[in-house]
Amino acid sequence: MIEDSYFQKIKNFLLAKNLITPVKMKEVEAEIGPAPRMLGPAGIGLEEVLISRKIFSPERFAQIKGEIFNIESINLADQAIEPSILNILTPKVAQNYQMAVFDKRGNEIKVGLVNPGNFQAHEAIEFLVQQQGLTPKYYAISLEDFRNI
Repeated sequence: MIEDSYFQKIKNFLLAKNLITPVKMKEVEAEIGPAPRMLGPAGIGLEEVLISRKIFSPERFAQIKGEIFNIESINLADQAIEPSILNILTPKVAQNYQMAVFDKRGNEIKVGLVNPGNFQAHEAIEFLVQQQGLTPKYYAISLEDFRNI
């Protein structure tokens, strides 16, 4: 399952870099519950639990995701995003894949991804850019930033 491999990748990175103790990770896993690991039975996901427990700030967790997936991270909290830029993606696509286009310069669009490892989100963007002659640049963003857009 995609969510489980994403969860496992983040878990392994956090433990390998000693960013979380094994005990704390087990507590987080218990709170999330069984698969899918990115969104537990109560609708609470890994990122939400790590942030609500103040293990990481939203910005730091976006940085961690960027490190894991070898892309830059960005904090969108203080950025004014033009509605016309946001509307490059339909709201349905943006919500479904938890991603947003937040800047466009010439033919380059900047795409923020809550889950940079979601290959389906990348496919959706690739389909869009082929149709519109655009070039994407991907960034890891926090779930909080995505929800506040």
